[in-house]
Amino acid sequence: MEVLMEYTSIVLKQDEGVAKIVLNRPEIMNGVDQTMCDELLAAIDQVARDHEVKTVILTGSGRAFCAGGNLGSSIYTIKDPRELGDIILKFGQVPINMRNMPKPVIAMVNGAAVGAGLGFALACDIIIASDKARFGHVYLNLGVQSDCGATYFLPRLIGVSKACALIFTGDIIDAAEAERIGLVNQGWAWPKNPSTRG
Repeated sequence: MEVLMEYTSIVLKQDEGVAKIVLNRPEIMNGVDQTMCDELLAAIDQVARDHEVKTVILTGSGRAFCAGGNLGSSIYTIKDPRELGDIILKFGQVPINMRNMPKPVIAMVNGAAVGAGLGFALACDIIIASDKARFGHVYLNLGVQSDCGATYFLPRLIGVSKACALIFTGDIIDAAEAERIGLVNQGWAWPKNPSTRG
C-alpha cells in the first residue's frame, strides 16, 4: 500500500483505488486536536480530488478508533470565545467534508468511537465494527456541548428515541448493541448468530 503523503497525526495510504486514512495517535487513543483536524481536512480534500481513489476507509491505530477531543490539547486553555469558536467550527468541518465526499467512505471502527470519534464514524456512509468497538455520545459526562455532527446524524440513523437515550445518558454501548439498534451496518470478528454473542 503506497503512502500518499507524510502527516504527523494521521497516515494516508492508497492501494488499488482504496484510500485508507488512519488516525495515528494511539498513545492518546487517537484524540483529536488542531493538528489532527487540519491533517484530516487536507487528507479528505486530497482523496476527494484523486480520480484514482474509488473508496475511502477511515480507521484508527492501536486500541481506539477515536476517543474524542484530546483533553491535553492547548485548545482547552483558550480563553477567547471567538478563537475557540473558530476551532470548533473547523472540527465540525471534518464530518461535513466526509459526508460531502463524492465517493463512498467506510468507517472501520476498531475500538472506542466516542465524542468527536462518534461524529466522525457517523459521517461515513457505512460503519463496520470489530468486537472491541464501543460507541458513546459522552459530552454529557464532560459537561460540554456536542460537536462533530453527532446530534445531527444519530437520530437520522437510529431514530429520535434511541438517539435521545444515548445523548441524555452518555452511555457507552458495545458493537453488538450498536448493530442491534442500527448504528453500525455490520460487524467483523464476532459471531453472526446473536445467540452466541457474549
